[in-house]
Amino acid sequence: MNVDEIIESVGEMDSLPSRVIPKKWFFEPLSTCIKTLVLPFVLLDILCQRIAKFFVPPPFVKAGECKRRGNCCYYILIKKSWGIFALLDLFWHTQVHGFYRLKKEPLLVKGKKYYLMGCRYLSKDGLCKQYFLRPTICRLWPRIEIFGHPEVLKGCGYFPKKRGQTSGKLHVLD
Repeated sequence: MNVDEIIESVGEMDSLPSRVIPKKWFFEPLSTCIKTLVLPFVLLDILCQRIAKFFVPPPFVKAGECKRRGNCCYYILIKKSWGIFALLDLFWHTQVHGFYRLKKEPLLVKGKKYYLMGCRYLSKDGLCKQYFLRPTICRLWPRIEIFGHPEVLKGCGYFPKKRGQTSGKLHVLD
């Protein structure tokens, strides 16, 4: 099951599903403080990833621009953790970052379990209400990995382009 199949099973892509967003029980100023304290480490991690991509360039590059549809904020796949840290990981994503589960049960994607989540900070105009403190998954979207094929949502505005490709033709992914 790929990303677009998951989204089609949840809702229509042309408009964001209208659902009641569950209230966050964690104290909002405290989660903002935590995100502010973690931000330098997030930025350092992103810098290290960029340095690594300079030395080992991925086969694809990101092209295009954001259309501000909000689909990448509403359909977020978070890998399910195991063991003792599963509850802490779920707390981190739901109460600190502000994501909420769209489906209670995890989805099976390429043999791994993921939670399908949405973001409570997505405004009606498709912009982020906490852009400066957004999590790493949002800062790196769409993710272009060094190995494997990138996955981009339909209608996103971004598309993967083969490195060094100069023609207007797009590379169609498997």
